[in-house]
Amino acid sequence: GKNCKGMPLPEFSKETYTHLKEIHFRSRIQPEELEIAIVSATNIKPPSGSVTVDSYVSVTCPFVAPGDAQTWKTHKVSSTNSPVYKEIHRFKIERGKRTFLKAIERKKISFELFQS
Repeated sequence: GKNCKGMPLPEFSKETYTHLKEIHFRSRIQPEELEIAIVSATNIKPPSGSVTVDSYVSVTCPFVAPGDAQTWKTHKVSSTNSPVYKEIHRFKIERGKRTFLKAIERKKISFELFQS
C-alpha cells in the first residue's frame, strides 16, 4: 500500500510479550500512581535499505480513569538499533474503585515501538 503522499507504507509488526524481564518496586509511589519505566530496546530490525533506526516508545494505559486511556511517549533516540531511553512516567490511577479492578482484568497496557 501507499500513504497519501504516494510513499510506501512502513513495515509493521505486532508482538505480544507475556513476561517481564525486570520488576522493581518503589516505596515512594503513591497508591493512586502506576509507574512505568522504559529502559532500552535491543536489536531493532531496521527497515529495508537502512542500517540503523530512529525510534521512540509509546505507552498507553487503558485504566487510568473510568473510560479514559492515557498515552505517554519517550524521547526519540536516533541512529541506533539498541536505543537507551531511561525514562520513567507515572500514570494517575483510581486503585480503590471497582471500575479500576474490572479494567485490570480486561485491558492491557500497550507498549509500541515506533521507528523511522
